[in-house]
Order: sequence, then structure tokens, then C-alpha cells
Amino acid sequence: KIVDSFKSSGLECGYYMGIKSYNGELDHSAKYYPIISRKDAQSIFCVEARLSKDINVNLMQKALDETLRFYPTFSVELKRGYAWHRFAYNSRQLKISDHTSRIMIPILPKVNNKHLMRVSVSEKIVRLEIFHGVCDANVGFEFLTALIEKYNSLIEDKPYEHDILNKSEHYENSFATKSNKDKLDMPLTSLLEKNVATIKGEYIEGLGAEQYIKSFPMESLTYYAKKHNVSISAVIVGILAKASLKCIDDNSKKIVIMLPVDLRRLFPSASKRNFVSFVRLRFENKDTGLDTLIEQANEKIKFQVTKEYFQKFINLSHRTATGILKIIPLWLKEMIIKPTVKHAKSKHTVIFSNIGKVADVKGVNEYVLNLNISKNNPINFGMVSINGKTTLSATSKIKNTELISEVFEILDKTLNEEEHDD
Repeated sequence: KIVDSFKSSGLECGYYMGIKSYNGELDHSAKYYPIISRKDAQSIFCVEARLSKDINVNLMQKALDETLRFYPTFSVELKRGYAWHRFAYNSRQLKISDHTSRIMIPILPKVNNKHLMRVSVSEKIVRLEIFHGVCDANVGFEFLTALIEKYNSLIEDKPYEHDILNKSEHYENSFATKSNKDKLDMPLTSLLEKNVATIKGEYIEGLGAEQYIKSFPMESLTYYAKKHNVSISAVIVGILAKASLKCIDDNSKKIVIMLPVDLRRLFPSASKRNFVSFVRLRFENKDTGLDTLIEQANEKIKFQVTKEYFQKFINLSHRTATGILKIIPLWLKEMIIKPTVKHAKSKHTVIFSNIGKVADVKGVNEYVLNLNISKNNPINFGMVSINGKTTLSATSKIKNTELISEVFEILDKTLNEEEHDD
């Protein structure tokens, strides 16, 4: 019965002590990622843990081998199908890679046993870089947590139990299962933006991106948000808007901050695959004060992050992927989409993703999130909290650090002034 439930969802799984292998389609939102990716600009993100003690690489490799047994959707390689790429089970070992000073250096399947993720270790840091089509950052941190907990059990020589993912809902394409037959009233043009300000600067040489980190007590940001009756995400979005408005010279263009949304919060789903979407928050007046920008961000988030809006987006994604595009061959899609994306103008200024508080893990001092960057969007920000510490991290492909410095400076000033007032 379990096998039949998988097949009815378009999935194929093999079993041995739980689920051993996974084959299936990419979710509707991720189908375009392989098409638009280039060797020097892939749709990958990075999550890393900074531990209190040096890491035993051999034990971490053993922990990785064991943890992957519980996450079959991570043990995949990318195959070409008729209309879209698809996942195929990858039985090759994922070996821990050498740590690099830069993050998100492109993942080369030929030197990575065809895996779509990379795990590297350096002294006290374990880093996971993964293709966005495999999962979103929420699940990425879940996997990283499971990996470290398994590693801790090996260090302490204690048994570690983890529920094997043996339910079909863990593998579902939630963009398909959560769609309905409501009238489609969200045209594709509604996802486009015009006259958007972008961050300019000279590109750093070589592959990968630089990482800039700012850590602070979680309670200081939480206290500020509660005092001003706004969400934590609104505080950071307001700061990003203020810094961007200051750093952008062209006053005729608007600042657009893209905020990813975990759709599981609106549509209950146990899927361990990618299930996120986004909203775009627009700011235009350069003279607006920080407090007002934070209030505006809070109102924009409340207004846009609704089940009604994302139901329309899910329906649009599902019908687009399963409509006429289903009969257009992949090579033709690539011929049309790749040049279009290459010359397309940016639809946002920066991306900011707030994972929120992750469950505390023994031996972990800090978690860090870095988002993928592109030619049009060379700087993005991610934030995550664990063990009472919040870390805001910037990913940058350019030498110009003015925006990053401005964001960190405003954040410092905002939180320090709040403490001084109290």
C-alpha cells in the first residue's frame, strides 16, 4: 500500500530498513533551476554550523553516511527527461570535501560523485551547500541538525535514533498536492517588476562568493520587535530598505526586497523537499525614517503573506508546469529560457531570508545561512538563530561592501540605542 501511494504521486522508492532510494520529478517551483543555472551561477544555498570543538573528519564522514539513509531525497543526481529534468537515486558515497575560504563555489557533479550537495569540514565548521531543487533552507537546517546529532552520538559512543522517512507525504511535491481547481486569476506578468534598483560593483575574481557575518543576542532583536509591535523579519527588512535607499544613487528606481516564505506555515505539509515561495516588498522614498520603514515592512508582510495569495501562486505554478510546457521538449525550453534569463533585468534589489529559531543542538555555537547570488543580484542576506544567538550573514559577489557595512552599522545602532533607552 505504501509503495502504491508513492507511485500514485509519481514517485518511485526502494525499501530496505525503511526507504533506501528515491526517484522523482522536481517540484514545480524548482523545475526551472537547472535550466537557468550556469557553471558559475548555480541555484545553491549554504547552511553551516560552527561548533565548540574541533571536528573529527572521519567520524563526521561516518555520520554523513548514516544520516543520508534517513534523507533519501538528498541522495540523488540530476537526469534529463523529455520535458524537464528529474531526480534519480544516487548510490555513490558523498565524500566530505576540503573546506574553502569562499562559499558556494559551483558544485561539479563529475568531481562530486554526481551528488547535488557538498559537505565540507574545517576545524570547528561543518558546511552544507546544496542545490535548491533538492530542498529549501528550512529542510537544509533540519538535515544539518540531524547530521550533528548523529556525529555527537558517535563521539559519545551512544545510540542515536532518528525516524526513517517512510511516509509518502515526506516526498510529496506540495506545489502539486496543495493546488486546487480555483479560477486562475494570477497572470505571469504579476510576478514581474520594472524600474528596480540593483547593487553595483566590481566582481571579485574567481568562483564562489564572500561571506560576511554579524552575530548578536537573539533576545535583543526579539525585545525590540515586541516593544515596537512588529515582526523580527520586519525589523531587518526595514534596516535593509534604509541601507539600500542610502547606497543607491538612482532615486528614480525603487528598492525591492524579496522575502522567502515557508509555505508549510500556511499549507500544512510534511514534505522534506522544496516548498517555499516569496513576496516582494517595495520601498521608494529615500527620506523615510527607519522607524517608519520598519512599520511599513511589517504592514506589507502582513498584507502579502496570506493563504489566499499563495494559493493563487501554487495554482499558477502547477498549471504552468503541467500545461503546454509539459509537451515542449527540454532542449527547446533551454534554447528559449537561457538567453532570456541571461539578458533579463533584475526583479529585486536583495533577498532576505529569516529561518527563525532552530532547535538547540549540543556543541553548536552558531548556525549561518547564505543565499545564492547572481549577476543581477550580487548581495543577499540570510538570518538564523540557535542557542540564544542570532546571526545575520551576507553573501557577496562584489568587492563593494558599502551596503553590508551600512546594514550592520544600522543594526548595531538600533539595538544599542534600545538597550541604552532601557
